[in-house]
Amino acid sequence: MPYLWSGALSVVAASGLITVFSLFLPLTLMQVYDRVIKYKSLDTLSWLVIGCVVAFLLEASLRFARGWIGSWMAARFEHDLSCSAVNRLLQSPLAEFQQEEVGVHLDRINAVSSLKGYYAGQVFQMLFDLPFFFLFLIAIWYIGGTLLFYPLGMILGYLLLITLLRKGLVLTQSQQSVQTDRRYNFLIEILGAIGQVKNLTMEEQMLRRYERLQATAAVSNMKVNFWQSTVANLGFFFSQAIMFGTIGFGASRVIEGSLTIGGLTACTMLGGRALGPIQNGASFWLRFAEAKLLQDKVKKVAECIPDVSPGALPFPSQIEGSIETLAISYLNKSTGTLLFNDLNLKIKAGEFAGILCSDAVVASTLLLTLCGVYRPTTGRVLIDRYEIFQWDRSDLQGRIEYLSKDNSLFKGTILENITLFDPTKREAALDSAALVELDEMVAQLPKGYETPVGGNNSNTLPTGMLQRIAIARALVVRPRIFMINGVLDSMDQDTADILFFLLKKLRGNCTIILVSEHLHLVENADSIYAYEAGNLESLMAADS
Repeated sequence: MPYLWSGALSVVAASGLITVFSLFLPLTLMQVYDRVIKYKSLDTLSWLVIGCVVAFLLEASLRFARGWIGSWMAARFEHDLSCSAVNRLLQSPLAEFQQEEVGVHLDRINAVSSLKGYYAGQVFQMLFDLPFFFLFLIAIWYIGGTLLFYPLGMILGYLLLITLLRKGLVLTQSQQSVQTDRRYNFLIEILGAIGQVKNLTMEEQMLRRYERLQATAAVSNMKVNFWQSTVANLGFFFSQAIMFGTIGFGASRVIEGSLTIGGLTACTMLGGRALGPIQNGASFWLRFAEAKLLQDKVKKVAECIPDVSPGALPFPSQIEGSIETLAISYLNKSTGTLLFNDLNLKIKAGEFAGILCSDAVVASTLLLTLCGVYRPTTGRVLIDRYEIFQWDRSDLQGRIEYLSKDNSLFKGTILENITLFDPTKREAALDSAALVELDEMVAQLPKGYETPVGGNNSNTLPTGMLQRIAIARALVVRPRIFMINGVLDSMDQDTADILFFLLKKLRGNCTIILVSEHLHLVENADSIYAYEAGNLESLMAADS
């Protein structure tokens, strides 16, 4: 990210100037005590006051500018890295993605927002104050000579204590991260199935489970807060100790005459300010343990291997629709089950193939493998003699469409869901909706096709309407291959009649694969297969 380097240079320059301007007040006080008061020089006092005011204004302006640059860098960093992380997850193989719980993926995406502070935010700015710590030491040495050794010794002692405390903070932060992941996963699980929780009257049990998780998380949070507050309190203690100690040791030098009162005042202020950059650096170092945890989470996303090989060409836009599998096998890594083994299947372009399968997992895995979503453990899948997994399959609309029992709708309107949020498909979407006789059902809604759906809004729509929206969505792109998985098994009779009518219309114009548990639903197919013991047994060939 090149903009981080250019932004960092601006922040470094601003930090250096801020440190220089912060020297004005201690040096001005030294001049006031040693010269202005002693010689009653009002003119000198006026110029010193004007100089201080100018320095204060410049310092405030630089702090504002540095804050704006840091905020811009942080926002840009979060935007770029978040988009990249989401893209990685979207491009990752579905089977690999499903091996982790949704809460884990969500926590990793949220880690980007927290990580921005370490690369481009306020925490990042703290680090650039550290080198200018030496300016304060040089100023103390120039004014007070050996008086420098006291604040320097206290600062070293502060760093030693911080080093000892860091181990406890790292351990508690690791425990906090684990508890956060558990709470995320539990909340997503119960909120995603809130209807079932209420149907089974499990609210009390779920609340008790969450209370136990929250209690454990509260203990972890308390420990982290304790360690962080301890560090802050140590900084306050050492800051006061440096100031009082400098006064104590410097007072004897003033009595001896080797140090002026103004010099002692300046050294006292500079000693206290010298700890500031060290505190910021120590804070960054302590919080870097948290940054390491966040980095590990983001790294997990970065390690997701894209499902499409780099440089792969887009899948051909024009296909006839023939499908052939060559000895494909699929091993479910989560359960260790071999779902199908050395499966061979050949479906001609325009053929209507029916598959009898009572195992929903096998049925969905097989069709998603034919769609190019799941990569088989072994074997090859050919679409019109093109090996599908050697091509870019990120956009197969208009060629392959998959219709399942899951009628999930995205947040938007009914029409947006049918067009898949592509305004250019509006007319095609309305035609497709008319084919499934969706017009009459939608006309009864106050907002018609502009009715909001998705999320809880979908629960208020009739099941038949949801099914017709899903069918219209699949047909709006006029697919060359249409795969239907178990939809008819749970469809109302009116919608089933419409779908059968559409399949009759599509027959011969596109390849159709219909999976069902019941023979009477696939009996009109050109060819029929039955899933048995990891393979497909032909019950009726297309030529018979």
